[in-house]
Amino acid sequence: KTVIFPDGIEVIGSSAFIECDSIETLQLPNTLKVIEDFAFNGCKMLKEIVIPNSVDSIGYYVFEDCSSVETLTLGSSLASIGTCAFYGCSSLKQIISYNPTPPQASGNPFGTVDKTIPVYIPKGSLQLYKEANEFKKFNNFIEVDFTGIEESDNEEKPNSSKYFDKLWG
Repeated sequence: KTVIFPDGIEVIGSSAFIECDSIETLQLPNTLKVIEDFAFNGCKMLKEIVIPNSVDSIGYYVFEDCSSVETLTLGSSLASIGTCAFYGCSSLKQIISYNPTPPQASGNPFGTVDKTIPVYIPKGSLQLYKEANEFKKFNNFIEVDFTGIEESDNEEKPNSSKYFDKLWG
């Protein structure tokens, strides 16, 4: 199943989708700024995570134990990644980061992720990633010229509250 968030959502609240085993795909809006702690923790069927360029903060344990995720894409504005945010994403095969400056990360956010998977980063940012607190644990960086590559906008969605708190029902 796919969860499509409408434009206008700026925050996904703590534990909003915790252990929702039926979620396979997320379409996060380009208005999203923050994903709070445990928001998608334990969503074991989720296959891919694409963090929009608008997001600047991912909380603690947000995608922990999302064990089917194969691709993680981090947007260009991501500034911080919380403790164990991607811990247990044991099927992860690649990370794509559009941010030329590695997000600040501590508390083992990539815990059990294989550190030999390719990590695609913007051309010219290799040294920064090799020195970054948690990213330096990876050893397969590939520099890419992302010029002209943009995330596609999802189809038009209705406006709604700016804060998505909990999935009920």
